[in-house]
Amino acid sequence: MTDYTLPTSASVLDIRAAYALAKVYRRFDLGNHEAMLGAAMTAAERYPWNAELVEDQMTTCPALFADEPALVACWDAGVAEHRAFLAGLDEIMREAEQEEAEAAADAAYLESLKTKPMPTGAELLAQLLAGERVEVECHRLNYEEGEGIWITNPYGVDAAVLPATEKACARFIAQMRKGVEYGPTPH
Repeated sequence: MTDYTLPTSASVLDIRAAYALAKVYRRFDLGNHEAMLGAAMTAAERYPWNAELVEDQMTTCPALFADEPALVACWDAGVAEHRAFLAGLDEIMREAEQEEAEAAADAAYLESLKTKPMPTGAELLAQLLAGERVEVECHRLNYEEGEGIWITNPYGVDAAVLPATEKACARFIAQMRKGVEYGPTPH
């Protein structure tokens, strides 16, 4: 026996047989029994991974390993490592689900902006000329006679002055629907 590795698909029986053969070789000092034992023990430790066991399958050590403390220890080490990996994977999946939920909420919000009832250019101009302060998408608009329509951005900065025309108000509303922010932002 020159190749002491076991295939990744090795069954519990394959692992136990390799371990038993290594013990026979050690007893009669035949061949490289230490490499054979190492291969069997490594296979026992990797078994929970290679067999893609789920939590319920890892609760008890396989019966074929149970009478060999070295194989039980290898099994336990492999189970602990596999559980840690699965816990990390669960955390990654939770984070991914949370990111997907946040992205869906953001998309829904942006979609709602498209359907949110905003005034038309004529309605906005009429409100401003009537002396009302109007807020559209966190931008505050105020009409100053002789100057035009002052726009203060969401950060409190006076960002622009528009002419007091229906066309300018309609252009402003169209830009708000696109998510444009006027003036400097803290980003």
